[in-house]
Amino acid sequence: MKRMSEFYFDVGAWEQDVEHRDAEEKEAGGKKRKRPTKKDLDRFKEQKKLKKIAKTAWLRT
Repeated sequence: MKRMSEFYFDVGAWEQDVEHRDAEEKEAGGKKRKRPTKKDLDRFKEQKKLKKIAKTAWLRT
């Protein structure tokens, strides 16, 4: 599969680019994703609830 991909794409350059990005991320302190706060979770739940209500509004009319 890699050989076939190399025919169409520059797989070697892509692999080097990925390694370069990973190395930069490790140098920068390995940025981790920030966990959502309780307030964020409540807001997301409320948005999901409102979206579901909007989708099924035609059932209640």
